[in-house]
Amino acid sequence: MRLRAAVAASSLTIALGACGGDSGTTGGDGGTFTRDASADCLSGLGDTSDTLDYIAEGASGGGIRLVTDDKEVMVAFGEDGDEAGDIEDAYGPFVDDTRTKGNVVMAWTDDPSEEQADAVEECLE
Repeated sequence: MRLRAAVAASSLTIALGACGGDSGTTGGDGGTFTRDASADCLSGLGDTSDTLDYIAEGASGGGIRLVTDDKEVMVAFGEDGDEAGDIEDAYGPFVDDTRTKGNVVMAWTDDPSEEQADAVEECLE
């Protein structure tokens, strides 16, 4: 329910002319990943937290906040690729970079290096 509200709110923001950063989607085909299976690897990349923004809170599979090398990324786990698309749309105007892999959206507040983005994606299980 919260995710639908977030998507509606972001759509309204876009309609009102808000502008966001680049959205660098890396493709939605990648399988189904879970928060629990990915958590240990992600914690090895930096500081992780269960303190989520309102969009990640609405993701059916939960989320993880990761700070690595002074870059913050919300890793939100949807049920499937369709939900990941909704999550990515909701983040659009609020973050610099979003990447999607399967049912997961990685929403970066600052543009990550390719190495940082790849490391996070490689942790998805």
